[in-house]
Amino acid sequence: MQSLNTVILSGYLGAEPETLTSKSGKSYLRLSLATHHSRKGPDQSWQPQTHWHRVLVFGRQATNCHQRIHKGDRLAIEGVLSS
Repeated sequence: MQSLNTVILSGYLGAEPETLTSKSGKSYLRLSLATHHSRKGPDQSWQPQTHWHRVLVFGRQATNCHQRIHKGDRLAIEGVLSS
């Protein structure tokens, strides 16, 4: 049986996209995406929580993202998890 590795994130861009170059000379983009949710704390009141996600974008998508997105923009991203 095959496994599935797909993730969808919807959040806000926390910083301007950063263009980097790999050891092989190819450029890619690093994004910092914030997602938010609330959970009940010990006193039963709702506590907001923010999670930060590091996202890497490669190839033509990296070029498009670099030209079009900026800090504070709301983004929806679909991709795969890797370590």
